[in-house]
Amino acid sequence: METNGKIIMPTMLGGDGWRSRALRSLRDDPLMRCFVLAILGWQHGLKPPRFGKNARIDREGLLYSNMQDINYKIYPDHCLGQVQTVIDNFRRLADHLSLKDHERIEMFTELKKWVAKDERANQSNEERGLNK
Repeated sequence: METNGKIIMPTMLGGDGWRSRALRSLRDDPLMRCFVLAILGWQHGLKPPRFGKNARIDREGLLYSNMQDINYKIYPDHCLGQVQTVIDNFRRLADHLSLKDHERIEMFTELKKWVAKDERANQSNEERGLNK
């Protein structure tokens, strides 16, 4: 996030915006915290674990991103799981935070922007199993 050319890190965000509330609520959930930091692009300068600057979805609906573990080992194009599971986890987070409609839209817009490539979009309905 940028404001007047300055990068705002999550520790600099006070208040009750959904971003701050999400990060505070995820202190004990490092995996989901990695997802939120990744979609917001707030990982620079933070200790790992962390995901890459963007992600991709393969033809089977699996989500991939670069990953760096707590020991600083890098895993290029690492499978993070089914995209539907990630979406469901973000929905649960939104429910837990009691996000307003516009906040939910903002959060899911950030998630969509993080996904640079969706290989499912190039499949026909038959290939996706929608004509069975």
